[in-house]
Amino acid sequence: MNRIRKMRTDRGLSQKQLADMLGTTQQTVGRWETEKVQPSVASLREMAEIFGCHVSDLLDEPTPAVEHGVDLLDVDDVFWGHVGIKLHKQERTKWYPITEKESRHVNFVMNSGKSSCVVTTRNNRVLLLQLPNIQRICLISNKASKPEMDWEVDGRDCSGVPLDVYRGLYSWVAKELDRQVELGGISQDTARCVEDFAVLYEGEVGGVMNLLHQTEVHHTNGDVDSYWAHSTDLAFLRDDFWEDLLPPVVWLSSIEREYDHYYPKQTICMVEAPLLHLLKHEYVEV
Repeated sequence: MNRIRKMRTDRGLSQKQLADMLGTTQQTVGRWETEKVQPSVASLREMAEIFGCHVSDLLDEPTPAVEHGVDLLDVDDVFWGHVGIKLHKQERTKWYPITEKESRHVNFVMNSGKSSCVVTTRNNRVLLLQLPNIQRICLISNKASKPEMDWEVDGRDCSGVPLDVYRGLYSWVAKELDRQVELGGISQDTARCVEDFAVLYEGEVGGVMNLLHQTEVHHTNGDVDSYWAHSTDLAFLRDDFWEDLLPPVVWLSSIEREYDHYYPKQTICMVEAPLLHLLKHEYVEV
């Protein structure tokens, strides 16, 4: 018997009661229990609290979909290669550095029949992919030959950098703005890498801030919306992609809640969001 179902029935809860406690639908709980979809890490944690057990008690066996999750990303995960996303009406493939764990996760999702995928990259990005609306996805190991006619990767992002560098960039921005923040000490190597990034952006605070905050919404007609999206909205949207339950209309608001964006589900190819917004919200408020 599925462990979620067993935990629920042992505690005398119906699917609807559990769904109400989790703020989701009875259909979603049913799909978890029949193992048609995997619950997100956040949902597993909530259920563990409700059932009074450990998250591992809810898993029949570890799967790539459950092991994955941006809040569980090991900053020391080593570079493996690149995932390439070819969008409709875009001439070139967009390449992102990823770890070996992420390459396994993408392989798992592509063979699972899911229509959405969440990919964590090594250059401070989280990719929310609408698979039916994407022309092609490629995985290329760093040891493999690169496609000569479709290989264009920014040098600073070629193999990715540790997340501590991006955290250090918040310190750099705060220093440039003469503000004090407590982000902890960083190593000399990290400090040098942060300075290198700043030089690439010509020491311009706005460019570095965009690197840390910018969200891009890519559409099937080739249009791209770029703005600073609110981290809470991004977290909810990531969970929708994770559970393969994207609503008919996707909603994102600006970081200051000044305006809202509504997108029909069928018009979205990919949402590219900043990883640190989804890892630690305290790094957003600089």
